[in-house]
Amino acid sequence: MKKLITALVIISTNAFAYPGDYIDSFWEQNNTLKTLSDTMTVTKGVDIAEVHEMYSRTTKEIRRDYIEEAKSLMQAGATGGEALQMVLAFDDRVYDRRQIATRNMHKTIPGYIRAGIEELYESYEDMGGTRMIEVAADHRADYSTHLTWGMKPGAVIYGILKVTNRNTGTSRTFAGMAKADKLQFLGKQLALFMFHSLHKTRYPLTQRVNGKIVTYSGIQNHFSYGRQQKRAALEVISENCRMRGMRIASRDEMRYLFSRGSYMGGTAMGKNNEWAASLSKWENTLLSFMDPRGTFVNMTNYTHHRNPIKYMCVKND
Repeated sequence: MKKLITALVIISTNAFAYPGDYIDSFWEQNNTLKTLSDTMTVTKGVDIAEVHEMYSRTTKEIRRDYIEEAKSLMQAGATGGEALQMVLAFDDRVYDRRQIATRNMHKTIPGYIRAGIEELYESYEDMGGTRMIEVAADHRADYSTHLTWGMKPGAVIYGILKVTNRNTGTSRTFAGMAKADKLQFLGKQLALFMFHSLHKTRYPLTQRVNGKIVTYSGIQNHFSYGRQQKRAALEVISENCRMRGMRIASRDEMRYLFSRGSYMGGTAMGKNNEWAASLSKWENTLLSFMDPRGTFVNMTNYTHHRNPIKYMCVKND
């Protein structure tokens, strides 16, 4: 599950140093327990696989398939009427078998969602986190849940989970998909997205780093749409922060966030990300999964618009 968290989430947190600093209009106070109804309503959505099969071909092509099937049956000895009835019977048989194959989906996916919540909190509590979601009897729950599920081409199942705050009437929706033979991952995805919505970092984030109070503005991205030297890109980033009355976060300030880990008042570095940071007043560097202490930025390296440099501006209170 920890690998799943790393793969799906870039930023995540609960800032333990300053609990109660924000009030989310949906989740409300960030340090109160959230109770989800143990009765999840389930609706079967559009069969996208069926829609794709019917509308990816012209009516003429579909008619031709039926005619070819009928011809084959007639060559085997069936009359025209019998061939038509047999084709329709085969279609009905396929439909019936599909219904049988998915008859307990309304129980299975919700079960995997609840199991996903428990698995997430098992890891989270091991890291020192506090449980914030419990499943409770419907009449005691502050949040109701509704799941819409359906099929996509390639035996893929999609799920759309709507969570509604009964006190305010507001709702949030999370969507995921997985192969039918890996249905548990759909439940884990939906649980993870809901978990992340509750525990993610709210910016600006204030933390104590090396005995000093530091406020992080939030994650920014520097895109280069042409060939730009990374050293020049770092100078642009530095200037962007200065124009806001802030500065680039130092290497220690960024590594502090990374060391906190997912959902613990920190930020996931990400294996494919490069982060700008300052080493001194005159020198900047790039942090990455391979070089978390920073790399020497020479004049021949270039950024690309598909791989932006991430950075944070900070200020000391």
